[in-house]
Amino acid sequence: MIKNLKRLFATSLMLALLSGSLFAANPKREMRSTWLTVVSNIDWPSTKGTSSSVQAAQKSE
Repeated sequence: MIKNLKRLFATSLMLALLSGSLFAANPKREMRSTWLTVVSNIDWPSTKGTSSSVQAAQKSE
């Protein structure tokens, strides 16, 4: 019983991996993007950290 479950699991895993690679080989659409921040230092968040004062500053921005 356990041996059959292992075979079923292995077969399912191989089929899932193969089907994923087949669909990824020829995508219908492809989207690429780039994020540039060049005007007056508009990077967000300007402060980094997890303290409550840093979180408050990020919320106010």
